[in-house]
Amino acid sequence: MAAGLIISPLFLSVEDEPSIDFAKPLVIFGDQLPLTTHDRVTTENMVGVYRATARLAEHGCQRIAIIGVHEGQTAGAAPRRLQGYRQALRDAGLEHDPALEIPAEVWYQPTGEMAVRSMIEQGLRPDGIVCMSDLLAAGALQELRRQGIRVPQDVKVFGYDDSVDSQYLYPALSSVDPNLRDAARIAVDLLCDRIEGRVPALAAQAGHGGGETGETRGTDGNDRPKFAQVTVPSILRERAELHVKNECRAAGGAAARHCEGSRAGREGKRPARSKMRLTSCRSSRCLRRSASARRRTRRAAAARRSARRPSPRRMG
Repeated sequence: MAAGLIISPLFLSVEDEPSIDFAKPLVIFGDQLPLTTHDRVTTENMVGVYRATARLAEHGCQRIAIIGVHEGQTAGAAPRRLQGYRQALRDAGLEHDPALEIPAEVWYQPTGEMAVRSMIEQGLRPDGIVCMSDLLAAGALQELRRQGIRVPQDVKVFGYDDSVDSQYLYPALSSVDPNLRDAARIAVDLLCDRIEGRVPALAAQAGHGGGETGETRGTDGNDRPKFAQVTVPSILRERAELHVKNECRAAGGAAARHCEGSRAGREGKRPARSKMRLTSCRSSRCLRRSASARRRTRRAAAARRSARRPSPRRMG
């Protein structure tokens, strides 16, 4: 028999509290079941999406969509993230368009793909997209590529979870890291304290995180905190794809000359040797162009050598 339990409920609500009858120590993980009668650990769902949306606005996005909305849901990660998205739009002075709040009941690749297809069919063309999970973002990137919409030149995309896969997508995906490692460590520490009969230090600290409001809740008869309500801060993992659009122009100097060298090769001209050596611009687009130019140069040189080679004489 287990000495204690950590649960991450996805399909329970506050109404189910009477049915939670567990005599051993219990720690709740996440926003789905906001009970104050047990220790609880949450992540910054609202703040994380707020920061991602605000970052897209700072990069010049004017019409920012969000994918992963759960219509009618009032508790859990989805409504908290939607709340952060709306607050970021207000703070950035951007118009709130309900049509850009795209539902996705399941947060995985096919629904992200379908969400982008639905936006395009409705004539919606956002210049920024916040996805409520990296899996949604992977599907969205796939459909954007299929539709010929460039990322990040035409639309910038932000994910959530900072999964390992997000770093290997093309382009690499900027994402919100919910800091699950620290959250899991805190949840285990709380449970171990309860199993060993100690009041966790986090439960005894007044004013320590009640959800994302900073309020401590749950007290004993002496009006002292009894149950810990801990919110673990998120981290914004911003990767290079948000900057590719302007990086050549912003770098200037050698980077700009390298781009000119790639363009010259594309147009059939032979750029100065010094220009081809200046490769400080490392954007994937410029690297593809320069590689293509080198291949064309090699093919042209091979054709010239073949034309100069004398044809063999016939014996007879």
